[in-house]
Amino acid sequence: MANRSNPLVDSEYQSGKKLLNDLLRLRREGNYVFRGISRKIEWKPAIQRYYSNGKYYNLVEYEYRMLYDFFQKWNLRHFNSSENILELVASAQHYGIPTRLVDWTRDPYVALYFAVNNNSDPDDGCYSLIYTNLNNHTVLDSLRMTLTVGDIIKGDPDILFNYMRFLRTIGDREELKGLLDTRNLDLAEMNVESSLHYNEDGLIFYDSPLSNERLLAQKGLFSIPDSLVDQEAANQIKKFTEEIKIRLSPKDRDELIKYLENMNYSRNYLFPDLQNLCRYIVDKTIKFADE
Repeated sequence: MANRSNPLVDSEYQSGKKLLNDLLRLRREGNYVFRGISRKIEWKPAIQRYYSNGKYYNLVEYEYRMLYDFFQKWNLRHFNSSENILELVASAQHYGIPTRLVDWTRDPYVALYFAVNNNSDPDDGCYSLIYTNLNNHTVLDSLRMTLTVGDIIKGDPDILFNYMRFLRTIGDREELKGLLDTRNLDLAEMNVESSLHYNEDGLIFYDSPLSNERLLAQKGLFSIPDSLVDQEAANQIKKFTEEIKIRLSPKDRDELIKYLENMNYSRNYLFPDLQNLCRYIVDKTIKFADE
């Protein structure tokens, strides 16, 4: 069962303007995170969406294999020597490697952009915004699971050992609580007020340090499912989140996209790299030519 609905928002919208106003009030109300979807399959982690043709795949093995290749072949100058394994996995996903990480944002308008912008024909005729209060979940950081550039250069077959160990840990809530308690004690000794916390129920979030431009622009963070079996990850998200459905006519969708662009929520802003700047310019020019 999902958490109690927030009284500031409705469960379904047909007016983009009212939705924008209500999302602003919701963002101010509490420690919420958001995810925008337009297809049912987007309840699942990226790697499950990528391998979704009905065949059986050992997704855990494929995830490890792709990450290992990514760490080996990507130019090492893109890695900082202090980066931890979760941060590297997050960077891999942002640049196209499908992993188990599920993208969220602290900004509801970013989530709304991803929901409505790329799909004019959503499943069941509606877009969805999923949201939940972080206070009801486990929130963690790197938990000392470092993977340095030196580790990558060595080419050790156990390069992903820290990641595999972490995934085993999140399947054992008592062990995870112990790690978080130790982490918070260490931070307290340095007079650092920690935002990390444990909840025996709910999702597990990784609060990323926003170490790349995309994460920073998108105010991104991730939830981490402990299973890639069937619908388990998607069902866990559905259990602990609220859903806002958005039914828009083509005209209303176009109008909402323009509102978001005027608020600076566009591909140019959310993907601040040269490749996507070029795509933004091309898409904008083609749209202008068709009008």
